[in-house]
Amino acid sequence: MARPGYEKVAKAMKAAKTGAEMTGSWSTQRPGTKSSGGGGLSFWAEKKPEMIYTFAHNQLTQLVDRGILDAKTSYLCILAAYMGGNHWEGLLPQCCNAKAAGATDEEIMEVAPHRLLCSQ
Repeated sequence: MARPGYEKVAKAMKAAKTGAEMTGSWSTQRPGTKSSGGGGLSFWAEKKPEMIYTFAHNQLTQLVDRGILDAKTSYLCILAAYMGGNHWEGLLPQCCNAKAAGATDEEIMEVAPHRLLCSQ
């Protein structure tokens, strides 16, 4: 069951069918944010949406829907994954998500060194 306040997010993510809808639904995690979808993943969203679904959307939807981790921990894990995958374009929005969920600058910076260990 989704955490309180995330029911709409989980519903929007489950309803997304096209690549652009999937990537656009991710922004529903940040109230007031509008996304045109795609971003750095626009190639995959347009040409191979099944890749978006298989390697990102499905897992993120399950994470939000299960609601096992608190929001701050979830965003710190997402930050680590973004850094480990060198997905720099999406890093700033995820930092904002982590800060909005209560992460401190020190906690965010604590995630950064782990990226260096993963890339070696």
